Amino acid sequence: DFEDSTSPTWRNLLAGQQSLAAAVRGDLQYTAPNGKHYTLRPYDEQAVLIVRPRGWHLDEKHVRIDGQFLAGGLFDAAVFAFHNARTLQAKDRGPYFYLPKLQSMEEAALWETALSHIEGMLG
Repeated sequence: DFEDSTSPTWRNLLAGQQSLAAAVRGDLQYTAPNGKHYTLRPYDEQAVLIVRPRGWHLDEKHVRIDGQFLAGGLFDAAVFAFHNARTLQAKDRGPYFYLPKLQSMEEAALWETALSHIEGMLG
């Protein structure tokens, strides 16, 4: 969840993308300070992964296009799709998104245009 559950520092955003990529590959794991080890269930027992990008109103201040900050949600979705779409496709899944706080049908159409472009670029 890149919207409400993440403090959008550059470090947190990149760590979130790295964790998502590890989850897609199936090798996400964690060992707690008490020594307890956590791993993902086998692939056929996993829930479908759904990424929640930031809203359009939140800028990604580390990326500019033509001098303008990129929308944070577009950054989140594009980076996730670029790094994981082919792996997900090979597993008969896709890069799925929950789009938070849509304000209008125009905003929904903007997402449709952006996601269609990402899909076209990735094949």
